[in-house]
Amino acid sequence: MGLFGGADDVNVVGDSSRYEIKKDGEGLEEGVEKKNKRGFVVDKNVVFDKGVLDLDSYVEIEVLLTPGRVILADNCTVIAVDVTLEKSRNIARALSREYLIRPTGHDIIEEVINNFGIEIERTTIDKIGEGVFYGHLVLSDEENILNLDVRPSDALAVSLRYDSPVYVHKDIFEELGQDIC
Repeated sequence: MGLFGGADDVNVVGDSSRYEIKKDGEGLEEGVEKKNKRGFVVDKNVVFDKGVLDLDSYVEIEVLLTPGRVILADNCTVIAVDVTLEKSRNIARALSREYLIRPTGHDIIEEVINNFGIEIERTTIDKIGEGVFYGHLVLSDEENILNLDVRPSDALAVSLRYDSPVYVHKDIFEELGQDIC
């Protein structure tokens, strides 16, 4: 495929500084409705917990862009990923802080983030399988962390608006990275 894709892995909410990734529904009793502090219902894909996300196996990268291609760069190692022109344009608008006359989905997410006091902690690109990249967008407010399962291209189109860090798992760099120096 070669395009950033979606995943059905893990969604996690934790306290404001620590969380542990858990499998879908782990720790929730069947048929029991749970609510967070604001009264929102927590489903089987969202778990409140504590723990630590270890970024030791990740590399912080710079995102570069050419039409139809996203470049994930770490010094002399790069990964070039083909994306649709639409995804490329969305990421380019994020990098240039350009807005259209009518809001896009990414613009709407930005409005929600700004109006609800949410911060973007980071974007992680965690793995690749059958040509599809899998990642997470990590958001936080004063009480919670939300680790959203996302298509990395969508996460980049949102997180680059805030200059938040982007991390790629070292295994992806070992598998796909090309030395350019």
